[in-house]
Amino acid sequence: MVFNRTRPNRRWRASPPVYRRKYHSYRSRSRRPRLVSLVGLFLVAVALVATLAFRFLYTPAGAGADRLVLIPQGSGTPRIAQILADEHLIRSAFGFRLLARLDKADAMLRAGEYNLSPAMRPLAILRKLVKGEVVTYPVTIPEGFTVARIGMLLEEKGYFTRQAFDEAVRRAYDDASSTTAGGGAGTASTAGSTAAYGFPMPPKNPAYKSPLEGYLFPETYLYYKGMKPDEMVKAMLTNLDHALDAKDKERAAQQKMSIHDLLTLASIVEKEAQVPSERPIIAAVYLNRLRIGMALDADPTIKYALDEPGKIVTLQDLEVVSPYNTYKNAGLPPGPIGNPGKPSIEAVLWPANVNYLYFVAKGDGTHAFASTLDEHNRNVARYGPR
Repeated sequence: MVFNRTRPNRRWRASPPVYRRKYHSYRSRSRRPRLVSLVGLFLVAVALVATLAFRFLYTPAGAGADRLVLIPQGSGTPRIAQILADEHLIRSAFGFRLLARLDKADAMLRAGEYNLSPAMRPLAILRKLVKGEVVTYPVTIPEGFTVARIGMLLEEKGYFTRQAFDEAVRRAYDDASSTTAGGGAGTASTAGSTAAYGFPMPPKNPAYKSPLEGYLFPETYLYYKGMKPDEMVKAMLTNLDHALDAKDKERAAQQKMSIHDLLTLASIVEKEAQVPSERPIIAAVYLNRLRIGMALDADPTIKYALDEPGKIVTLQDLEVVSPYNTYKNAGLPPGPIGNPGKPSIEAVLWPANVNYLYFVAKGDGTHAFASTLDEHNRNVARYGPR
């Protein structure tokens, strides 16, 4: 009885494996066409995405002339992409945002004014914004310009207001100043120094019209829209640092002259000399006077004190009460009366080997030099008082 019960069970258990094998075989055959279809659709989708990506990355928005586009300060990628789309420089703002994200440049786009064209590829536009290849405008600061005159020039060109530039100058001085003692004729205060530049900041003195007078190196600078006045001031200080090389500093030390005194005398030479060849001679005259304790009697210092650079100095003007009046005060004035160029600085460092103590303008841009007062008086009688 036990044997009869188990035999049907074995027979019943033997049949299902055959049924399952047939079922699995049928299911595999039915899935193959579906799998092939899915793979095909996937490949088509990949090809479509690749085509669209290639079209966006390497296909310009269209033809057209170059145009100036301003990217405001603080603009994020969404706003930049929309600006470019509004200017018809790209096909899709969303696509450009995606491109910036994929290129990991989302937070690297710089503000400024750019010269862009619809014929440029989106990737090329992105690269330009990342590198900050903005449009620049050259502005030349003439040698001898005062800080006030530089501010006026920049305001005339529409770059900065004079007030904003003056404030940037004072910030630069305050940021760089320290309590390191320094020397400058006619000063009784401390001088600032900074690790950012290879020269000490001018000593503090309430007589200054600008704390960085003489330290803003005259040169051609590149302005770009969105530029801050602090950047311009920093560029000017950096250029002075480059202009004063190790040889110049060594020579100044040999003459026992501080950088402040060097720039002060060079600024006077800059104002007096109209012919380049006379710079070392005029520098020698002033150095000879300083050596024997003789007043400089420099007319440009009177003009600076009166704030009238184009004025013809009169005898009455010589009585002006000012620490910059070198007719009344011995030695150098408190600081530079303008921003001298490299030739005037070199003229003070390497003056002519002459014993002149006087000179008078001839009226043609040159001067008549003399070693004695009698000779000078004869020159004055011949060419006029000044």
